[in-house]
Amino acid sequence: MDRLVGAVLHGAQAGSRYLVDAHVVALCARYGGGLVITSDPDDIRHLAAAVPSARIIVRPPD
Repeated sequence: MDRLVGAVLHGAQAGSRYLVDAHVVALCARYGGGLVITSDPDDIRHLAAAVPSARIIVRPPD
C-alpha cells in the first residue's frame, strides 16, 4: 500500500501534507473505486485525478 500512496502523491504532485487523503485514494484505487465522504472534496478530487483507472465518487457530508 505504501508504494501506491507514494504513486498517488507523486502523480498529483502533492507533498506529505496530503498523506492521509492519499491513503484514502490509494485504498479506493486498490479496490477499483469507492465512495468517499469528506468535508474537503477538493483534495480528494485532486489526488484521485492521478489514478484515472479508479472510480471515486466524492460526497460532502450532509
